[in-house]
This record gives sequence, structure tokens and C-alpha cells, in this order.
Amino acid sequence: MSELAWKALRTGRVGTHSGVQWPEPGVWTDAVDSIEMCVSGWHVCDTATDLLGWLHEELWLVEWDGESIAGDDKRVVKRARLVVRVDAWDDRSARLFAVDCAEHVLHIFEDKYIEAARRFVMGEIDRNELDAARDAARAARDAAGAARAAAGAAAWAAWDAERSWQGKQLDERLGLTTLMEISGDRRMTETQLPVDDE
Repeated sequence: MSELAWKALRTGRVGTHSGVQWPEPGVWTDAVDSIEMCVSGWHVCDTATDLLGWLHEELWLVEWDGESIAGDDKRVVKRARLVVRVDAWDDRSARLFAVDCAEHVLHIFEDKYIEAARRFVMGEIDRNELDAARDAARAARDAAGAARAAAGAAAWAAWDAERSWQGKQLDERLGLTTLMEISGDRRMTETQLPVDDE
């Protein structure tokens, strides 16, 4: 039985890392003899959260079947085919999504500095205190990066929570769950899309 997933590609249906052009929608890719993550096979994403690290110019709903290996943020499969391009994913939606994500975490780094800037304008603090607040905001930003790099349990929990939020935002902005549900209810058959002569 086939499954549905997502694939992010460069313009022209080109793989982001492989540089390989995927066939026209409905045409199965050549099946590989054996699959190995990041080495051999066709890579797809199961969820919107999985897509976050792979997003490029084009986003596709794909169908795959056969053997597969699931990884942290992708799955490698023996063969797949493009079903439909997600037209909602374009330059405008990509930029708006980036703004949403930045806005969601910006307060972590800037709340204290923004408050200090207000207090400075009101004459409540001097330039040295404003500079100290700016430096503290930068230190907080750097500490967050260091915490992630150190891979502490708390940092990973926060990272996972943020990725989950971002995946939900991407899903809602593009209607990915709805598209997958509609497509899943109407699995492609040989008469719905052209196929190769296997």
C-alpha cells in the first residue's frame, strides 16, 4: 500500500542536495535496489515539522510505496512520485512564515532591551544602562545558541517545542493536513495520473 508524504525541491523539481530532477507529477521515480539514509533512495518528509529543515522553492505532496527507513526528519524510500505541487508555498508565504517564526521567538532576545530603550527615551535610565541592557539581550541570544549547541535536555525540549510550533504554523498557513487528507481519500490510481511503463 502506498503512503503520502512531502517533498521540498528546488525550482524545476530538482532535489535540494542530489541535484536530480524528479519526474513529472504522476510518474514514479526509478526504484533503487537498496535504500540507505542520505546515500541511496528517494527522501521524503512525513510531517510539516520534518519539512522545516528542507524547505526550498517548491513543495510537493508525494506518494511512495515499498520499503522505507524513517529518520529524524526524513524518510528514505525505494520509489516515489510527485502528486501535486503545493501552490500555497511561494515566495510570499515563505517570507511570511519566516516573519511568523522570528516574531514567535524575538521576545526571548529583545524584551528586556526594548523595555530599556523605552526607559532611556523617558529619561529613566542613562546610556550606560541602555548599553548594558543591549549587551544582556545579546548575551541571552548567545546563551540560547550555546545551550542548543550543548544539547542539554532543556535546550532540546525548547528546540522541539519551537519546531513543533513552526510545523503547526506551516501546516496551518499552507493547509497541508487538509491537502493530505483530501489526497488520501482519493488515492491516485493508474487512471488518474500518467505512469511510466513498469
